[in-house]
Amino acid sequence: MVIIMNTWLEQDESDKGHRGMSILIFENSAMGYVVAKYLHNHFREQGTDRDAWDQCRVLFCPGGIRQLYGYMAEKRDLDIFNQHCHGKSKSRLKFELRSYQEMVVDQMKQMNEDNQELIMIKERVAKWQRQFNALKQSFGLVSEKLRKTSEESHIVQQRSKIHHDQNKEEVDFQDQFWKDQIQIIAKGDSSEKIQQEEKEKVKSSLSTNAGRRHRVDEMAKFIKCQEKEMEEFVAESEKLIKLHEDKIIALKQKYLEEEIQLEKEFDAELDQLMDKYTPHS
Repeated sequence: MVIIMNTWLEQDESDKGHRGMSILIFENSAMGYVVAKYLHNHFREQGTDRDAWDQCRVLFCPGGIRQLYGYMAEKRDLDIFNQHCHGKSKSRLKFELRSYQEMVVDQMKQMNEDNQELIMIKERVAKWQRQFNALKQSFGLVSEKLRKTSEESHIVQQRSKIHHDQNKEEVDFQDQFWKDQIQIIAKGDSSEKIQQEEKEKVKSSLSTNAGRRHRVDEMAKFIKCQEKEMEEFVAESEKLIKLHEDKIIALKQKYLEEEIQLEKEFDAELDQLMDKYTPHS
């Protein structure tokens, strides 16, 4: 409480009236005390505190303005205030004396502890907010990366299928080509047999000249040699084509297995990252 003096000073017809004494009542807390103390210090710095009121009071300032005095209330001030309340119980102030330690020091200490705890909570909340934002951003990046990976995997699968179909088509084409070649060769064997028979007839009608007979024998050997090489070429080419196709299929299978393994590892690492930045509370 702060006592304000010289607020009003008049007497009524029965020589009774306001004594110019008023009381400002602040909040019943440490902050209320701080505000009251601030006002008390203000009057003291202005030279209008209790000492000035008791020793050298000046009721009016230049211009007729009433000069106010103020100071922290003590028990004697409240007793004087209640004494001049004309006996009206409703006008009297009820108060109790409590220690400065209890009302100010302890409360200030508790407020300081509460402020420290509030600061820690704010820092904790700010940290959680940063973690949440980072996790949210990371989750967005991971989701986008996962989506792109899924799209790329789908594209790779489509390309692999197209490539496989192309290889199959090419193999089928090669197979049909060599079958046609074998048939041509087989037909060629029949015609060559006929030609051979004709040649034999011609040989029998030819002169018995040794040089001519030797030349005819060499030509026959050459034709047989070419037929055998053609058969070997066809067989080896089929093996080569089959081996090439098996290698392509194995390579694709290995690629798909590695890709699936990478996806599993990525999912596991993502789960660990989510657990790391998820508040367990």
